[in-house]
Amino acid sequence: MNNQVFTYKYLLYEVRERIAVITLNRPEKLNALTQTFWKEIRQALYAGDQDKNVAVHVVTGKGRAFCAGDDISILTKIQNPADADELFLDCIYGLVDTIVHLKKPLISAVNGLAYGGGCELVFLSDLAIASDRATFALPEGHIGAFPAILTALGPPVLGHKAVNELSMLGKSITAKRACELGLVNLVIPHARLLDTALSWAEQCKK
Repeated sequence: MNNQVFTYKYLLYEVRERIAVITLNRPEKLNALTQTFWKEIRQALYAGDQDKNVAVHVVTGKGRAFCAGDDISILTKIQNPADADELFLDCIYGLVDTIVHLKKPLISAVNGLAYGGGCELVFLSDLAIASDRATFALPEGHIGAFPAILTALGPPVLGHKAVNELSMLGKSITAKRACELGLVNLVIPHARLLDTALSWAEQCKK
């Protein structure tokens, strides 16, 4: 079957032999998330989940980042409850709800820094493979916010101590440490990252 390519503003979406490869594609901003970006990830995952030609999703990032989390310049423009509702209920909660209810596996191939919402996207994935160049952090506390996804859903999966280390300290950790905490399954040399993720996806095909 020929590969299929779909176009989004901030995503590259390609179906390769029943594997939907979703590449976060805002490298000049470290793949930082806007409202549109949140919605596009949700739309891409939902589309793949409904597509009979897709069996597995793989998400990765373009450039030196997997995803730097929310674009701070966008957050500072929130001036009223309606704007906050759009971001947190429609965009963020909408994506979380979609991922939680996916019928097909989601694998994160973490190519670089995964901060804030990017780190939480890795957590929500069924499997996660990290490049040895990847780093992880939940720095929201430094700007008076909190990582809502991980603090709400993380303790039963990672344990309270691991979640507290990430959310309370807010420090960047290595891929090796992320693996020790259970945030990722495997750390791999950078050059082998996508090939390994695709290999795992092949094994997950039904």
